[in-house]
Amino acid sequence: MDNRNPITIKDIAEESGVSPSTVSLVLNNKGGVGDETRRRILEIAGEMGYKGPALKKRSETNSRTICFLHITRHGHILNRDHDVFISDYIEGLSLESQKQNSILHTVTFKSVPISNIVHFINQSEAEGFIVLATELEREDILSFENIRKPIVFLDAFYQYLDFNFVDMNNTDIIYHALNHLLSRGHREIGLITGSPETPNFRLREYAFRKVMDHLNLSISEEWIISIDSLFEEGYKDFKELLPKLKRFPSAFLCCNDILAASSLKAIKEYGLKVPDNISLMGIDNLPLTRQTNPPLSSYQVSKKRLGRIAVQILINKICNEKDDMPVKIQISGKLIERDSVSRI
Repeated sequence: MDNRNPITIKDIAEESGVSPSTVSLVLNNKGGVGDETRRRILEIAGEMGYKGPALKKRSETNSRTICFLHITRHGHILNRDHDVFISDYIEGLSLESQKQNSILHTVTFKSVPISNIVHFINQSEAEGFIVLATELEREDILSFENIRKPIVFLDAFYQYLDFNFVDMNNTDIIYHALNHLLSRGHREIGLITGSPETPNFRLREYAFRKVMDHLNLSISEEWIISIDSLFEEGYKDFKELLPKLKRFPSAFLCCNDILAASSLKAIKEYGLKVPDNISLMGIDNLPLTRQTNPPLSSYQVSKKRLGRIAVQILINKICNEKDDMPVKIQISGKLIERDSVSRI
Protein backbone atom coordinates (compact mmCIF):
# COMPACT_ATOMS: atom_id res chain seq x y z
CA MET A 1 0.00 0.00 0.00
CA ASP A 2 1.10 3.56 -0.57
CA ASN A 3 1.25 6.37 1.97
CA ARG A 4 -2.28 7.49 1.09
CA ASN A 5 -3.63 4.25 2.55
CA PRO A 6 -1.59 3.51 5.69
CA ILE A 7 -2.00 0.16 7.39
CA THR A 8 -4.41 0.40 10.33
CA ILE A 9 -4.92 -1.76 13.39
CA LYS A 10 -8.32 -2.73 11.96
CA ASP A 11 -6.67 -3.96 8.74
CA ILE A 12 -4.24 -6.15 10.69
CA ALA A 13 -7.03 -7.44 12.94
CA GLU A 14 -9.18 -8.49 9.97
CA GLU A 15 -6.26 -10.26 8.31
CA SER A 16 -5.23 -11.97 11.57
CA GLY A 17 -8.73 -13.00 12.62
CA VAL A 18 -8.49 -11.31 16.02
CA SER A 19 -9.93 -8.20 17.64
CA PRO A 20 -8.41 -4.73 17.14
CA SER A 21 -7.75 -4.55 20.89
CA THR A 22 -5.60 -7.71 20.67
CA VAL A 23 -3.61 -6.21 17.79
CA SER A 24 -3.19 -3.00 19.80
CA LEU A 25 -1.74 -4.95 22.75
CA VAL A 26 0.78 -6.66 20.47
CA LEU A 27 1.81 -3.54 18.56
CA ASN A 28 2.34 -1.68 21.84
CA ASN A 29 4.39 -4.52 23.36
CA LYS A 30 1.80 -5.18 26.09
CA GLY A 31 1.11 -8.48 27.82
CA GLY A 32 -2.09 -10.50 27.83
CA VAL A 33 -1.65 -12.14 24.42
CA GLY A 34 -0.42 -15.70 23.84
CA ASP A 35 2.96 -16.21 22.20
CA GLU A 36 1.63 -17.93 19.08
CA THR A 37 -1.02 -15.23 18.48
CA ARG A 38 1.56 -12.50 19.09
CA ARG A 39 3.99 -14.05 16.61
CA ARG A 40 1.28 -14.42 13.94
CA ILE A 41 0.08 -10.83 14.35
CA LEU A 42 3.62 -9.46 14.06
CA GLU A 43 4.31 -11.56 10.98
CA ILE A 44 1.08 -10.45 9.29
CA ALA A 45 1.72 -6.82 10.23
CA GLY A 46 5.18 -7.05 8.67
CA GLU A 47 3.86 -8.65 5.50
CA MET A 48 1.25 -5.92 5.19
CA GLY A 49 3.91 -3.22 5.44
CA TYR A 50 3.31 -2.00 8.98
CA LYS A 51 6.37 -0.06 10.19
CA GLY A 52 5.50 0.62 13.82
CA PRO A 53 7.81 0.46 16.87
CA ALA A 54 6.93 -3.12 17.77
CA LEU A 55 8.38 -4.50 14.52
CA LYS A 56 11.28 -2.10 14.67
CA LYS A 57 12.14 -3.21 18.20
CA ARG A 58 11.75 -6.83 17.19
CA SER A 59 14.15 -6.53 14.26
CA GLU A 60 16.75 -4.18 15.73
CA THR A 61 17.23 -5.72 19.17
CA ASN A 62 18.27 -9.11 20.37
CA SER A 63 15.69 -9.23 23.14
CA ARG A 64 14.45 -12.56 24.47
CA THR A 65 10.92 -13.45 25.46
CA ILE A 66 10.07 -14.80 28.90
CA CYS A 67 6.67 -15.62 30.36
CA PHE A 68 5.10 -15.16 33.79
CA LEU A 69 2.40 -17.73 34.52
CA HIS A 70 -0.12 -16.42 37.05
CA ILE A 71 -1.69 -19.67 38.22
CA THR A 72 -4.72 -19.74 40.51
CA ARG A 73 -5.71 -23.23 41.68
CA HIS A 74 -8.45 -22.46 44.22
CA GLY A 75 -8.43 -18.69 44.79
CA HIS A 76 -8.26 -18.80 48.58
CA ILE A 77 -4.94 -16.91 48.51
CA LEU A 78 -4.73 -15.45 45.01
CA ASN A 79 -7.83 -13.28 44.93
CA ARG A 80 -8.89 -9.65 45.01
CA ASP A 81 -7.58 -9.23 48.57
CA HIS A 82 -4.06 -9.92 47.28
CA ASP A 83 -4.11 -7.74 44.14
CA VAL A 84 -1.40 -5.51 45.60
CA PHE A 85 0.63 -8.59 46.49
CA ILE A 86 0.50 -9.77 42.84
CA SER A 87 1.04 -6.29 41.40
CA ASP A 88 4.28 -5.94 43.35
CA TYR A 89 5.52 -9.25 41.97
CA ILE A 90 4.67 -8.17 38.41
CA GLU A 91 6.33 -4.77 38.86
CA GLY A 92 9.54 -6.45 40.00
CA LEU A 93 9.39 -8.91 37.11
CA SER A 94 8.77 -6.11 34.60
CA LEU A 95 11.55 -3.83 35.87
CA GLU A 96 14.15 -6.59 35.81
CA SER A 97 12.96 -7.86 32.42
CA GLN A 98 13.53 -4.41 30.93
CA LYS A 99 16.95 -4.25 32.54
CA GLN A 100 17.79 -7.66 31.08
CA ASN A 101 16.57 -6.65 27.58
CA SER A 102 13.77 -9.19 27.77
CA ILE A 103 10.10 -9.04 26.80
CA LEU A 104 7.82 -10.25 29.58
CA HIS A 105 4.43 -11.78 28.78
CA THR A 106 1.89 -12.55 31.49
CA VAL A 107 -0.55 -15.42 31.06
CA THR A 108 -3.24 -16.19 33.65
CA PHE A 109 -4.61 -19.66 34.37
CA LYS A 110 -7.61 -19.94 36.72
CA SER A 111 -8.64 -23.43 37.90
CA VAL A 112 -7.00 -24.98 34.84
CA PRO A 113 -5.59 -28.55 34.97
CA ILE A 114 -1.82 -28.58 35.39
CA SER A 115 -1.55 -30.77 32.29
CA ASN A 116 -3.00 -27.91 30.22
CA ILE A 117 -0.40 -25.52 31.60
CA VAL A 118 2.41 -27.97 30.83
CA HIS A 119 1.06 -28.28 27.29
CA PHE A 120 1.03 -24.48 26.96
CA ILE A 121 4.68 -24.28 28.05
CA ASN A 122 5.73 -26.98 25.60
CA GLN A 123 3.99 -25.18 22.74
CA SER A 124 5.14 -21.68 23.71
CA GLU A 125 7.98 -19.88 21.97
CA ALA A 126 9.05 -18.19 25.20
CA GLU A 127 12.60 -19.06 26.24
CA GLY A 128 11.84 -19.42 29.93
CA PHE A 129 9.04 -19.25 32.49
CA ILE A 130 8.40 -17.83 35.95
CA VAL A 131 5.56 -19.68 37.65
CA LEU A 132 3.59 -18.13 40.51
CA ALA A 133 3.45 -21.20 42.76
CA THR A 134 1.56 -19.75 45.75
CA GLU A 135 -1.28 -22.25 45.42
CA LEU A 136 0.70 -25.14 43.90
CA GLU A 137 1.29 -28.35 45.82
CA ARG A 138 4.32 -30.62 45.57
CA GLU A 139 2.57 -32.89 43.08
CA ASP A 140 1.69 -29.91 40.88
CA ILE A 141 5.31 -28.81 40.69
CA LEU A 142 6.49 -32.33 39.90
CA SER A 143 4.30 -32.17 36.78
CA PHE A 144 6.83 -29.73 35.30
CA GLU A 145 9.85 -32.05 35.67
CA ASN A 146 10.06 -33.13 32.01
CA ILE A 147 9.97 -29.61 30.58
CA ARG A 148 13.31 -28.72 29.00
CA LYS A 149 12.94 -24.93 29.14
CA PRO A 150 14.16 -23.08 32.26
CA ILE A 151 11.51 -22.53 34.93
CA VAL A 152 11.65 -20.55 38.19
CA PHE A 153 8.93 -21.08 40.79
CA LEU A 154 8.01 -17.92 42.68
CA ASP A 155 6.42 -17.73 46.16
CA ALA A 156 6.95 -21.38 47.09
CA PHE A 157 9.83 -23.45 48.42
CA TYR A 158 10.38 -27.20 48.48
CA GLN A 159 13.65 -28.22 50.05
CA TYR A 160 14.02 -31.59 48.33
CA LEU A 161 12.74 -30.88 44.81
CA ASP A 162 15.26 -30.23 42.03
CA PHE A 163 13.69 -27.01 40.76
CA ASN A 164 14.52 -23.32 40.97
CA PHE A 165 12.66 -21.55 43.79
CA VAL A 166 12.48 -17.92 44.94
CA ASP A 167 10.56 -17.32 48.14
CA MET A 168 10.51 -15.40 51.41
CA ASN A 169 12.44 -16.96 54.27
CA ASN A 170 9.56 -18.22 56.38
CA THR A 171 11.74 -19.45 59.25
CA ASP A 172 13.40 -16.05 59.52
CA ILE A 173 10.03 -14.27 59.36
CA ILE A 174 8.55 -16.42 62.12
CA TYR A 175 11.66 -16.04 64.28
CA HIS A 176 11.63 -12.23 64.12
CA ALA A 177 7.86 -12.08 64.64
CA LEU A 178 7.96 -14.35 67.70
CA ASN A 179 11.02 -12.62 69.07
CA HIS A 180 9.17 -9.30 68.78
CA LEU A 181 6.20 -10.70 70.72
CA LEU A 182 8.55 -12.15 73.33
CA SER A 183 10.30 -8.79 73.70
CA ARG A 184 6.89 -7.28 74.53
CA GLY A 185 6.43 -9.82 77.31
CA HIS A 186 4.27 -12.39 75.47
CA ARG A 187 5.05 -15.99 76.33
CA GLU A 188 1.68 -17.61 75.65
CA ILE A 189 1.43 -17.32 71.87
CA GLY A 190 -0.91 -19.03 69.42
CA LEU A 191 -0.76 -19.45 65.66
CA ILE A 192 -3.60 -18.81 63.20
CA THR A 193 -2.98 -20.52 59.88
CA GLY A 194 -5.10 -20.83 56.76
CA SER A 195 -7.16 -23.42 54.97
CA PRO A 196 -6.63 -24.79 52.41
CA GLU A 197 -2.96 -25.23 53.13
CA THR A 198 -0.33 -23.66 50.90
CA PRO A 199 3.43 -24.29 50.83
CA ASN A 200 4.07 -21.07 52.76
CA PHE A 201 1.38 -21.78 55.38
CA ARG A 202 2.89 -25.20 55.91
CA LEU A 203 6.41 -23.79 56.25
CA ARG A 204 5.22 -21.13 58.67
CA GLU A 205 3.54 -23.62 60.99
CA TYR A 206 6.64 -25.81 60.89
CA ALA A 207 8.81 -22.77 61.66
CA PHE A 208 6.45 -21.69 64.46
CA ARG A 209 6.89 -25.02 66.25
CA LYS A 210 10.64 -24.99 65.70
CA VAL A 211 11.19 -21.39 66.82
CA MET A 212 8.88 -21.65 69.85
CA ASP A 213 11.03 -24.55 71.03
CA HIS A 214 14.20 -22.56 70.31
CA LEU A 215 12.88 -19.65 72.40
CA ASN A 216 11.90 -22.04 75.23
CA LEU A 217 8.22 -21.20 74.81
CA SER A 218 5.62 -23.91 75.36
CA ILE A 219 3.10 -24.71 72.61
CA SER A 220 -0.59 -25.28 73.26
CA GLU A 221 -2.15 -27.30 70.43
CA GLU A 222 -5.47 -25.65 71.28
CA TRP A 223 -3.96 -22.35 70.15
CA ILE A 224 -2.79 -23.61 66.76
CA ILE A 225 -5.91 -22.78 64.79
CA SER A 226 -6.79 -23.17 61.11
CA ILE A 227 -9.47 -20.95 59.55
CA ASP A 228 -10.52 -20.29 55.97
CA SER A 229 -8.09 -18.03 54.09
CA LEU A 230 -10.87 -15.87 52.65
CA PHE A 231 -11.73 -12.87 54.84
CA GLU A 232 -15.45 -13.41 55.48
CA GLU A 233 -15.19 -17.19 55.74
CA GLY A 234 -12.18 -16.91 58.05
CA TYR A 235 -14.01 -14.43 60.27
CA LYS A 236 -16.97 -16.83 60.56
CA ASP A 237 -14.67 -19.78 61.33
CA PHE A 238 -12.84 -17.93 64.09
CA LYS A 239 -16.05 -16.50 65.52
CA GLU A 240 -17.33 -20.06 65.96
CA LEU A 241 -14.06 -21.25 67.50
CA LEU A 242 -13.60 -18.49 70.09
CA PRO A 243 -16.30 -19.69 72.54
CA LYS A 244 -14.79 -23.19 72.44
CA LEU A 245 -11.36 -22.08 73.70
CA LYS A 246 -10.87 -22.82 77.39
CA ARG A 247 -8.53 -19.84 77.72
CA PHE A 248 -6.83 -17.39 75.40
CA PRO A 249 -3.15 -16.75 74.67
CA SER A 250 -1.88 -13.23 75.17
CA ALA A 251 -1.04 -13.04 71.44
CA PHE A 252 -1.77 -14.72 68.12
CA LEU A 253 0.69 -14.72 65.24
CA CYS A 254 -1.26 -15.01 61.97
CA CYS A 255 0.18 -16.60 58.83
CA ASN A 256 -0.92 -13.64 56.70
CA ASP A 257 -2.68 -10.31 57.01
CA ILE A 258 -6.06 -11.53 55.75
CA LEU A 259 -6.14 -14.10 58.55
CA ALA A 260 -5.15 -11.37 61.03
CA ALA A 261 -7.91 -9.04 59.83
CA SER A 262 -10.50 -11.86 59.96
CA SER A 263 -9.41 -12.74 63.50
CA LEU A 264 -9.49 -9.10 64.57
CA LYS A 265 -13.12 -8.75 63.48
CA ALA A 266 -14.13 -11.96 65.27
CA ILE A 267 -12.29 -11.05 68.48
CA LYS A 268 -13.93 -7.61 68.63
CA GLU A 269 -17.40 -9.06 68.06
CA TYR A 270 -16.75 -11.61 70.82
CA GLY A 271 -16.32 -8.68 73.20
CA LEU A 272 -12.53 -8.69 73.60
CA LYS A 273 -10.16 -5.88 72.73
CA VAL A 274 -7.05 -5.88 70.56
CA PRO A 275 -4.43 -5.44 71.90
CA ASP A 276 -5.69 -5.03 75.48
CA ASN A 277 -6.94 -8.62 75.77
CA ILE A 278 -5.27 -10.31 72.80
CA SER A 279 -2.44 -9.03 70.62
CA LEU A 280 -2.41 -9.81 66.90
CA MET A 281 0.33 -9.80 64.28
CA GLY A 282 0.18 -10.60 60.56
CA ILE A 283 2.57 -11.27 57.69
CA ASP A 284 2.83 -9.48 54.26
CA ASN A 285 2.08 -5.86 55.27
CA LEU A 286 -0.85 -5.48 52.89
CA PRO A 287 -2.51 -2.03 52.69
CA LEU A 288 -5.42 -3.27 54.82
CA THR A 289 -3.09 -3.50 57.85
CA ARG A 290 -3.14 0.32 57.99
CA GLN A 291 -6.93 0.47 57.69
CA THR A 292 -8.03 -1.86 60.49
CA ASN A 293 -8.84 -0.61 63.98
CA PRO A 294 -6.32 -0.88 65.51
CA PRO A 295 -3.79 -0.94 62.64
CA LEU A 296 -2.08 -4.33 62.48
CA SER A 297 1.58 -4.99 63.10
CA SER A 298 2.97 -7.12 60.30
CA TYR A 299 6.13 -8.46 58.70
CA GLN A 300 7.01 -7.16 55.26
CA VAL A 301 9.02 -8.89 52.54
CA SER A 302 9.64 -7.05 49.27
CA LYS A 303 7.65 -8.80 46.53
CA LYS A 304 9.29 -6.53 43.95
CA ARG A 305 12.69 -7.78 45.00
CA LEU A 306 11.53 -11.39 44.82
CA GLY A 307 10.26 -10.75 41.29
CA ARG A 308 13.55 -9.21 40.22
CA ILE A 309 15.56 -12.10 41.64
CA ALA A 310 13.33 -14.60 39.81
CA VAL A 311 14.05 -12.88 36.48
CA GLN A 312 17.79 -12.76 37.19
CA ILE A 313 17.87 -16.50 37.87
CA LEU A 314 15.77 -17.28 34.80
CA ILE A 315 17.94 -15.20 32.43
CA ASN A 316 21.07 -16.80 33.84
CA LYS A 317 19.56 -20.26 33.20
CA ILE A 318 18.61 -19.29 29.65
CA CYS A 319 22.09 -17.96 28.89
CA ASN A 320 23.88 -20.92 30.48
CA GLU A 321 22.17 -23.98 29.06
CA LYS A 322 24.63 -26.38 30.70
CA ASP A 323 23.83 -25.00 34.17
CA ASP A 324 21.33 -27.59 35.40
CA MET A 325 21.97 -27.14 39.12
CA PRO A 326 18.81 -25.91 40.89
CA VAL A 327 18.92 -22.48 42.52
CA LYS A 328 16.93 -21.88 45.72
CA ILE A 329 16.86 -18.38 47.15
CA GLN A 330 14.99 -17.07 50.18
CA ILE A 331 14.98 -13.47 51.40
CA SER A 332 13.93 -11.89 54.65
CA GLY A 333 12.30 -8.54 55.35
CA LYS A 334 11.47 -6.18 58.15
CA LEU A 335 9.04 -5.81 61.03
CA ILE A 336 6.37 -3.12 60.69
CA GLU A 337 5.14 -2.09 64.16
CA ARG A 338 1.68 -0.64 64.60
CA ASP A 339 -0.90 -0.77 67.39
CA SER A 340 -2.09 -4.37 67.54
CA VAL A 341 0.64 -5.67 69.89
CA SER A 342 0.65 -4.61 73.54
CA ARG A 343 3.48 -4.62 76.03
CA ILE A 344 2.72 -6.76 79.06
